[in-house]
Order: sequence, then C-alpha cells, then structure tokens
Amino acid sequence: MFRSKIKLILLSVILMFLFTGLTSGSLLLRYLPDNKAGVTLFKAVYNLPFGRETFLEFYSPMRKNEVGYVPVEVTQFLIKRLETTNDEDEISSIVHFYALQASSHRIGYLFNISEEVKTKLISQLIEEIDDEPNLIGKLMMLEELRTSKRLGKGAVYIEGISQSKFSTAEEYRKWFYDQSASIVVKKYQEWWNSNLSWEEKRKINPLEGTGIKVSECCG
Repeated sequence: MFRSKIKLILLSVILMFLFTGLTSGSLLLRYLPDNKAGVTLFKAVYNLPFGRETFLEFYSPMRKNEVGYVPVEVTQFLIKRLETTNDEDEISSIVHFYALQASSHRIGYLFNISEEVKTKLISQLIEEIDDEPNLIGKLMMLEELRTSKRLGKGAVYIEGISQSKFSTAEEYRKWFYDQSASIVVKKYQEWWNSNLSWEEKRKINPLEGTGIKVSECCG
C-alpha cells in the first residue's frame, strides 16, 4: 500500500513537470513563431504522446500578439498530421487552433491542401460550428476551404448593416451572434449534410439569399 502511494506521488510529480515543460514551451513559441528553432521545438513537443490540445491552445502567436502568420513549416507539419490521423480529438484541436488564427485574419496557407483533407476539416468544422465563440473564424476557414481561395482580411458582412454603426468590433460581433448566428449555422449544416458530392457542394455558397456573406475585406 505504501509503495503504491509512493508510485502514485512520483507519477504525479513527473506529469506535473512534463505539463510545466509543455506549457513553457508553448509560451516560448508564442514569441518565436518564425524562428527555425521554434519550429523544431514545436514539432518535438507536439510529438509527445499527450497534451496536444493544451499545447495548441497555448501555441497561438497570432491570437493576441499578432506577430505574424503561422509558420509555413508548422502548417505543413499539421497538414501531414491531418492526412495520417483518424484521431477526432487531434483533428478537433487543429481545427480549433486555425479557427483562432482565422478570426484574427492570420490563417496562413491552410487552404492549399488536398481535397481529402479539406473534407475532413470541413466535416469537423460543421460538427462544431454551433460552439461559440470563434464562429466567425470557422466561417472564414470554411469559405477558404470551399473556394480554395485566401480571404486575407476576411470578414462577415450583413446586408443593410454597417459595422461602422457599432462602437467596437466586439460590439458588432456580439450583435452578429445574437441576430444571425443561428441562420448561418443552419445554412452550413444543411449544405454539408445534403446528398451532393463534394465537387457539387464546393460550387454552392451556403449563405446565398440570406443577405449574409463571408468575403475579403472590404466588400
């Protein structure tokens, strides 16, 4: 019994140090997004057999600091993961990570991937599309994946509503969630769950006729 408690304590201590290292590495990477050493560290930490969701949550250099795009090497690495993994939790973590970047208009080169990976990402996005926040980021991801075009500083526009009428971007975002989010979610779910092929779906704008559009700024 005593030995079992000692083993449990030692295991807890090891896990604590590993988690601390994981978090510290993530915080460090936040300030070295384009550094070769930072990319190498990213891959090393990501390849640990646990904590990927937490790691990607912390590794978000564009979310607050806006110091640059996700490094191309990191996106290429995560795309390879998407091509080989069937782990829904891992796919969800990657989707969440890029949705954060999209909402800051700094998604990078994610749209330039195989059609198979696009459909895997879209399927996960649709499954989680009604989870707030980050709906706007998810919409930008969906449209980049659907059209295979980069939105740049993309935004959600509503016919007859000028964002300039709102004091802050946050105020507009709140209004959008209150007034239009349910319509957008329903339209995208209907679009994705239709019996059409992917080639047919990608040619259809799910928001056609709603007065709502996701497009490159400022139009």
